[in-house]
Amino acid sequence: GVELSEVPELEDPRGVLDRVLVEVEKAFKAGAVHGDLSEYNVMVTEGEGVVLIDWPQWFSSAHPQAELYLRRDVENVASFFRRKYGVEVDPRGLAEEFLRRVRG
Repeated sequence: GVELSEVPELEDPRGVLDRVLVEVEKAFKAGAVHGDLSEYNVMVTEGEGVVLIDWPQWFSSAHPQAELYLRRDVENVASFFRRKYGVEVDPRGLAEEFLRRVRG
């Protein structure tokens, strides 16, 4: 794959953002929050799949500050997609919606 920071040409940028969020949600439900997620920690594979990399600063999803870091991760990635791919998204609103969903 290629790092998202290299701004690869994407057929479906919103779909790739959604796949990143699915991976973030899976990690959260498995007990982990990346804590430093950005375009430098997302690999885009052939077929526009995604892999989240570089987890040395991860937090437990039970950590008292987990939601703060989860919100920041989602906002960072959403802001990148808005800035570089023109995806119509409100990073803060998306983060709040995401947090409501993962809280169950």
